[in-house]
Amino acid sequence: MSKKVKKNNAKKKPTNKPKKTETQYDDTEDFLGSDDDAFDEFMSILKDQNINDFLSEILSADPLLDAFYSGLDTIKNEAEYKAYVDSFIVKNSHLPGIEEFAVRMQEMPVDEKIKRYIKLIQENLDEYDQTNWVDKEDFMQTDAENHLLSLFSELNQIFADHKMYSRGISLCLHAIQFLEDDPYNFTAYLMTYYCALEKKDNVDEFLAVIEDAYDKVDVDILLPVSIFYYVYGDEERAREVLFEMMNNNTGTERFIFNYDQIDDELDDYYMNEEDDYHPYTFETFAIIYDQMYWYIMDHDDYFTWAKAQLQIIKRLIIMRKRWYSANKEDAMRKIAYIIKFTSKRKYADALCNGSFFMHPAHYYQALQNGRGDALEGAFSHLYIPEKRLYLPIYSLYVVYEDQFHDHRITIDARMMDHFGSYYATIFKWEDWALFMQSHCFTQTYAYGLVTYQDMNLETFTCLVNNHRYEHLLTKRPSYHYQHEFRLIIDDPLSKEEMMIGKMYHATTLIPKGTIVHMKKCLKDHDYFMIDMNGAMIYCGYENLMS
Repeated sequence: MSKKVKKNNAKKKPTNKPKKTETQYDDTEDFLGSDDDAFDEFMSILKDQNINDFLSEILSADPLLDAFYSGLDTIKNEAEYKAYVDSFIVKNSHLPGIEEFAVRMQEMPVDEKIKRYIKLIQENLDEYDQTNWVDKEDFMQTDAENHLLSLFSELNQIFADHKMYSRGISLCLHAIQFLEDDPYNFTAYLMTYYCALEKKDNVDEFLAVIEDAYDKVDVDILLPVSIFYYVYGDEERAREVLFEMMNNNTGTERFIFNYDQIDDELDDYYMNEEDDYHPYTFETFAIIYDQMYWYIMDHDDYFTWAKAQLQIIKRLIIMRKRWYSANKEDAMRKIAYIIKFTSKRKYADALCNGSFFMHPAHYYQALQNGRGDALEGAFSHLYIPEKRLYLPIYSLYVVYEDQFHDHRITIDARMMDHFGSYYATIFKWEDWALFMQSHCFTQTYAYGLVTYQDMNLETFTCLVNNHRYEHLLTKRPSYHYQHEFRLIIDDPLSKEEMMIGKMYHATTLIPKGTIVHMKKCLKDHDYFMIDMNGAMIYCGYENLMS
């Protein structure tokens, strides 16, 4: 996570746990299930030569392991295995570590297993606290800490599997207090428990603490948080966290877009994975999916929604790249405001109420002065795609920071002369950009800054081969003074609608704007200025007609 404080990034290999759907543990369920193939696979793993290495990490007594393995070759079925484990525990009750071995290996009701884990943890904590580590080798203390954390982790997984989220929270809080590092990801488990229980205050507060501690937060935190906000009904916040995931982790699109076949995608990943752990990649998704499947798997609808959001942002990124490459000078300028010029006050009021009156591109081909453009929506001087000209568009004016001085916005006078503008509705750019990203119309839509470039062969190739709305976001350099931001609704208009226009209504709350009467603005031959202090009529939601 690129933490500001020490962080252990040791890789923890996922175990590909089976998905569970039950909310209560059934103590009549067989320990290994009834599938003979599953049992055979389990036995082959136990007899594998690498199993000693695995169990040595979680069991402290090698003699105990040797004794256990010596009798495995005679086991033929599940019933014999259960009987063998029980008898082994009784016969070797005098050996060190037998109680811990029994908790891990012996079949017992979940409540009993939990009690025995808690007892083991408390005993190990007491021994750890009473040991004078100053006189010990460093590795001895590290081994003791790792052993304790493994017990915490195993009990935590029981709580997660059986939806004992409140108990999981208490356990994670205890484990985190004991930790300097977090190799078992208790921090992510704690956040996911808060999300599962819909404890919004805890989610908000804990996320703020994590973001303050880390330079960059990975998906083990962000994925459950984004799911939580979506379930909670706060799609705007869910979207913000989703976009943060996309910015921080290179595997976000791969995980989201392939979620419908995620098991196959993970199989492909595991076949090609490397030994070293790589944070902020698809690898983190693989690990978190394995650890938090008990929460993630219950929210398939989130991934359908998230996929749609990423498709929108990808379109915006394509538009931005295209625009920056064609408008290099403007790309260095920061945007401060965005303005809609209208001829009547009622149109400005309608916009502040979330209503957008729109004409198609074809409508503007016949207009005069700067409002019209005979090549509106064209791919070149010779090719104008008729069908796409039926799509309604909505144009606004972008104000750059270098146009804003002493609380005044300086604008090219042609914007008033050519557009018959009597009112300007002004929004802060940051608020407008978030509004555009908020899935604000029921119809599919696109938006972006218009590119101003000559209609040549290179332009034609770009428009034909790239984005489906590209030609509607490209105009000739002579229109550069318009600083246009354009909204496009993918809803071809009828012939009647082509002439009279059509009203579209936003489904999310439009940002607060400011309406300015243009007669109050200072104007000379080339420019006019909007005074943001004095010549202002405030437009809120309660007093639109003020």
